[in-house]
Amino acid sequence: MKLALNTDQTIGGFREQFNQLFPRLSIQLFTQPHGVGEGSPAAEKVDECDRSLCAGRTHLFQKPH
Repeated sequence: MKLALNTDQTIGGFREQFNQLFPRLSIQLFTQPHGVGEGSPAAEKVDECDRSLCAGRTHLFQKPH
């Protein structure tokens, strides 16, 4: 199974696609990474379903050099 990501996708669209592939799992997105062995602060949780998935992070979609 593959989960396609693109720069035009919304968080809601990504969650819907994820839930179709993995109906018994939940995915949470955060604005910042956390350290090893640490959790992510609730204040950094992204809840806006209409927000762009990349939200200024186009480097995530670039191929390595």
